[in-house]
Amino acid sequence: MSNTQYHSLNEAANNASVREQTRDFLSSPESEDAPAIEVWYAINPDFSGDGMFEPFDSDMGPTHAKLGEVEYRADWQSLYGALQGDFWSPNGEARSLIMSKGL
Repeated sequence: MSNTQYHSLNEAANNASVREQTRDFLSSPESEDAPAIEVWYAINPDFSGDGMFEPFDSDMGPTHAKLGEVEYRADWQSLYGALQGDFWSPNGEARSLIMSKGL
C-alpha cells in the first residue's frame, strides 16, 4: 500500500501510479461551466436498488456514500471503468478515504 492517502477522489489525478485515462477523468474541469457527475459508492455491496438511483432506502437507511464529483464526459462507460478501485487507487491510496465514508 502506498504511504500517500487520498483525502478526496480527485487527488488520484496527481498520482503517477494511476493510469492516464483515469487521471484525465479526475483532473480539474477545463471550464467552470463543465457539468459534473457525482460518484457514489455502495455502503452495502449486496444492495441492489430498482429504478431511479436514490442514496437512501426507507427500509435500509443510507445505501451509498458520495466520494466526489468529476467532469462529465459523453462516454460514461469509460468513466465508470476508470473509477473502479483498481484504477484510481492501485496501491490502496483511497483506503482511508473509503473507510471515512463508512464503506
